[in-house]
Amino acid sequence: MPICVESEIGRLRRVLVHRPGPEIDRVVPDMMEQLLFDDILYGEEARREHDGFCAVMQTAGVETLDAEALLAEVLEGAEAVPCGGADRLVQEREQWTDGANAFALAPGVVLLYRRNRRTLEELVARGRAGPKERAP
Repeated sequence: MPICVESEIGRLRRVLVHRPGPEIDRVVPDMMEQLLFDDILYGEEARREHDGFCAVMQTAGVETLDAEALLAEVLEGAEAVPCGGADRLVQEREQWTDGANAFALAPGVVLLYRRNRRTLEELVARGRAGPKERAP
């Protein structure tokens, strides 16, 4: 489905939505300013409002696409390769220092730091990467 926005004021045909989940229930007053909220959110109320808003959009002929459902569909049958392999200590080091800097450029093409040694080993072991390496 190609993304195409031709007008800021034209008829809305399709919209991507995310139903508020447990993340809303974890917002505390100290986080409000950082998250740019004026008031504390109440999860059940936010979910009811979201559902009502989606119902209004659907009644108006707008297709609502649920982000969580789309993600589940895309990832169905996918095998996750843990950053850092099976060692929890290495996972934490590679995830928090370098793992967030791995990018899937295309099927079978992943760009990441060479220092993510265990992650690279895990990708090779699962047949997700080969010995190819680019110059530093």
